[in-house]
This record gives sequence, C-alpha cells and structure tokens, in this order.
Amino acid sequence: AATRTEGERIVWPRGALPLRVERRNPSVRVHADGFYTGRGAEEFTLAFALPEDAPKIAVESLRVFRSFESDDYTLAVRLQTAADSDPVAVEDAEVAVVATPERFFDARTRSVRLTAQIRPRPEAPERTWTRGWTIRDLDIELAGRVLGAAPAGEQRP
Repeated sequence: AATRTEGERIVWPRGALPLRVERRNPSVRVHADGFYTGRGAEEFTLAFALPEDAPKIAVESLRVFRSFESDDYTLAVRLQTAADSDPVAVEDAEVAVVATPERFFDARTRSVRLTAQIRPRPEAPERTWTRGWTIRDLDIELAGRVLGAAPAGEQRP
C-alpha cells in the first residue's frame, strides 16, 4: 500500500508502515504474507514505525485492522501508550477507530506499538487448548498533519 498525501495531511494505509515483531515466543509463526499462527495461549507485540524519511507529524487518526480465526481462543488487542502507562484495549471489531490516537504515537521512536493477546475461551474444553489459531490481519492505518503545516482550513501568511 502506498502512502497518500492529502494536502498537508499524510496517510499511511494498512500495509504501508514498516513492522517489527517484538516479544514473540518461537511457537508463534510469522508468515511472509502478513499473518500469524500458533497453538495455545500467546502474547506478542508489534511495532509500526514511520519510515526514516517521513516528516514529523501530529497524529490525527489511527485505525486498527484485525481478522482472527479460532473456535477455542479469543484475541485481545491493546495499544501501548506513548507515556508507558497501562495499555489500552482496542474495540473488538474488524476495524476499530481509536479515540485520542495521539496518546499511542511515541514521538521518540516515531512508532505505534500494540500487543496481541491470545487466550482460551472460558467455555472451550481444556483438551482443545492445543488447537491452533490464525491471525489473518493485524495492522494499522495512521494519519497526521505534517508539523509546521497550517491546520486544515487555515493558510500560512
């Protein structure tokens, strides 16, 4: 996906930001086409960073995309705050619009970090906990105004 510029606003659609997988157990498989598979309860962190040549931005919007498949497990996604306070749960939806997105953009690392937590469903029999799960999509779209640019509707003298 290509980065889009809309006036003084820049948008990195899903698939456009460089991704780094952090804190991952070897049992979680990361596939080349962007999905993840595993067996049992797991937790891992993804860091989406702006490209090196990207301008400084004031984050205006953040959306989280996800698609999870399992009869025996649930997926909880939490965003790490830039202030390193407790992570915030993301709405359980295929596309979640994040309120106050600037809280989750770390200006020092120029990144957004999220944690995927896979846990057994309470109603799933314990014998099924070794069955697998698949995350088909776990990505973000990030947009912001280039710092130094005038806010929307205003012009610089």
